[in-house]
Amino acid sequence: MTAHSMIVAQISDCHVSLEPWRGVADTIGGLKRAIASINAFVPRISLVLVSGDLAAAGTADEYRVARELLSSLVPPFCLIPGNHDLRAPMTSAFPELFDAGLHPDFLCHDRLVGGTRFLGLDTIIENQSGGELCGRRLEWLENKLAQQPDRDTVIVMHHPPFRTGLEIIDRHPFGGAGEFERIVAARPNVRGVWCGHAHRMMSTRCAGIPAYVAPSTGFQLPLDLTGEVARTFNQEPPGYLVHAIAEDAIVTYPQLVDRFQEFPLRPGH
Repeated sequence: MTAHSMIVAQISDCHVSLEPWRGVADTIGGLKRAIASINAFVPRISLVLVSGDLAAAGTADEYRVARELLSSLVPPFCLIPGNHDLRAPMTSAFPELFDAGLHPDFLCHDRLVGGTRFLGLDTIIENQSGGELCGRRLEWLENKLAQQPDRDTVIVMHHPPFRTGLEIIDRHPFGGAGEFERIVAARPNVRGVWCGHAHRMMSTRCAGIPAYVAPSTGFQLPLDLTGEVARTFNQEPPGYLVHAIAEDAIVTYPQLVDRFQEFPLRPGH
């Protein structure tokens, strides 16, 4: 791998809530810690992607607080909605981030940073847990990819368009998954599919393309591969993903927001 040309951070499922989530999780504190970690990261992060569920209930007050927090980021940021978000109050809070000319009905974005294009897809069905890419959103994606067929591109979306192995997530099948795979498989310039929603870092391949799910900055889902529906969250440390983009590869690292005790390596190691 050649030296990286750009580093991108991905935060997800912040669930900003004015009160502790379910009376337990301090989601505002978790997001503050993630932002502090990102701002202190060396080398400097070029862009922060927020892959949905910024708010807990989609209220104007939650987005007001979220905007105040995100405004303290040193790098620029862009965001897409998740199933806990609502389009109207999100757009009101972040009017400069969503261009109605891109798609009049959905909160998609098209961002070029450091030679890589980031296409943000709105996958939500408002007030439902599951997600989809309907015909209009798939058409938007296909047209966007056709416009710049040689441009390195990463697709960012809240809902994973693949099975995660977590029944609480997979019991809501993603609508339009097959057509999405057909579209991106035909575009060799698509270098990644980056998602949220599952509250746990995971990696796989989607249509032959490396795909990642970011952990939450607020709280995580237990890793349960038994096929049972999870009934709890847990307070594993908040985290985010660091994507180091180079010409010949993208390397993705999970990053916990807290510092831990350090001790020296042995000489020669």
